[in-house]
Amino acid sequence: MDKFLYRWTMIYFVLMLVPAIVHAEIVTREYKATFSQSTWTSYSSKYACHLSQKIPFYGEFIFTHRANNTMTAGIWVNNPPQTEGYARLYSMPAEWKPITTSLDLGRILISPSQRPFSFKHQASRRLMKELEMGNSPTIFYEDWLDAMDDVKITVSPIGFRDALQKHNICVSKLDPMTIEEKTKIVTVKSLTPSSLNKDPMISNKGLKNTFSDKDGETTVYFDTDIFNLTNDARRTLNTLVDYLDNNPDFSVVVVTGHTDNVGGDDYNIDLGQKRADKVRDYLVSKGVKKEIIQTISEGEHSPIRTNKTAEGRSINRRTHVQPRS
Repeated sequence: MDKFLYRWTMIYFVLMLVPAIVHAEIVTREYKATFSQSTWTSYSSKYACHLSQKIPFYGEFIFTHRANNTMTAGIWVNNPPQTEGYARLYSMPAEWKPITTSLDLGRILISPSQRPFSFKHQASRRLMKELEMGNSPTIFYEDWLDAMDDVKITVSPIGFRDALQKHNICVSKLDPMTIEEKTKIVTVKSLTPSSLNKDPMISNKGLKNTFSDKDGETTVYFDTDIFNLTNDARRTLNTLVDYLDNNPDFSVVVVTGHTDNVGGDDYNIDLGQKRADKVRDYLVSKGVKKEIIQTISEGEHSPIRTNKTAEGRSINRRTHVQPRS
């Protein structure tokens, strides 16, 4: 009899726990732009056209189309992951469509950088086509902070087609010059042939940081695997600060970090971001409002000189600052 009572007592307690277990289901946090928030912005940088959408409280999705007709896409986030992981990418149809089956676009890598999600040319083309058709690229993954929640990131197609038309016009106007021809505008003070051949990891001491008093565009250079600013870079940025003080109409200052091709893609995205952040932090320390500065990392994906030579790599290790109204 005691065994019988004990058994039913245990069953009773288990049944009492079932509701708690059922309600302990994983919560899905979703980040997306609402109908009124869904704004696509088309803008250009020196050698590329960009098409972007802000994802409230999360980050920004950006297409980048370069003069050599290659395209990439990525999501820059406010709180980057610290470790590598994986997510699942889908294309979700609009609710009003008669066919509601989602398209599984496969597993994607989460890299520990400011741009944890990045897509190369073919995948970027696919995402652009899905948005053009009115579908929503959607990413699912476990929260990289503690894996307690699922996270759903949705890119909205609302307003995409109109912005795409402007983007395509921008692409049609990209400078048809080759990368090699473009580098003729870059000023190099002194890089001797002997030093180029001797050291493939040559420093950037011979490069002149540049500032344009016409539009405020500024470029500062970095040594291999370095993101700290030189004294000359600070002096150049001080000139930019004075320019911004005298031209308060600029609403955005885009700071883009670049690297050479030494190291892996994820590493270079992270290094480019550190360079952009270092420039941003210096500008803020000199009084520029942090909220108007947007930092982006292109990593090794936007070279202005060949990476096959030490001279070319030294010129590619740069951060470009572009004020925009």
